[in-house]
Amino acid sequence: MRRGTGVTVKEIAAFLNLSEGRVRVIINEHGIESTGSEWKAKLYDLRSVLRVTGARDRAARLN
Repeated sequence: MRRGTGVTVKEIAAFLNLSEGRVRVIINEHGIESTGSEWKAKLYDLRSVLRVTGARDRAARLN
């Protein structure tokens, strides 16, 4: 079981139906800080990512 409330880029990508690379771009563009790490994977606050992810980002996956 994971401590804290963070999720990995892979989990965020699956939740939003985006590529992992696109999620990393969103995180970097908006300066979202990691909330910790689990093994080698950084953890991010899902709410912070959802707050800055717009419909345009999600629609880009469909095209």
